[in-house]
Amino acid sequence: HYEDRMDRGPLDVMHDVVHQISETFPHFKGPGGGIVGLLGNSDMKRDYFLDVRERPNRYLHAAANAWDTVLSPWERAAFARRGGYWREVVPDVVVVVMNTIVYSVEHAPDSTGERDPLGQFAGM
Repeated sequence: HYEDRMDRGPLDVMHDVVHQISETFPHFKGPGGGIVGLLGNSDMKRDYFLDVRERPNRYLHAAANAWDTVLSPWERAAFARRGGYWREVVPDVVVVVMNTIVYSVEHAPDSTGERDPLGQFAGM
């Protein structure tokens, strides 16, 4: 079970890529620098797996920390808690990052009966 043996592979890759981009292109570094962190289905230990019953969710928390050079403390906390956040990139333009894995019919464990499994909509 991933709770006991969290697969660090995807998290290490996310961390390394973000840090390499930040070092190579310093103008992208820091919150508001143009890079946003988000998870896709293949960024999980198993495709489409995210246990929304685990609160706080260790995988979301670890992913948020992997993006420490590009997310603000508030964005990291929001992602760790809800799997998403928003950022105003320029005046009147807001990028919304949501983890939609939990709404997929392939999501495991099944959470299709829950309207807002991570509280992403409630947090907006």
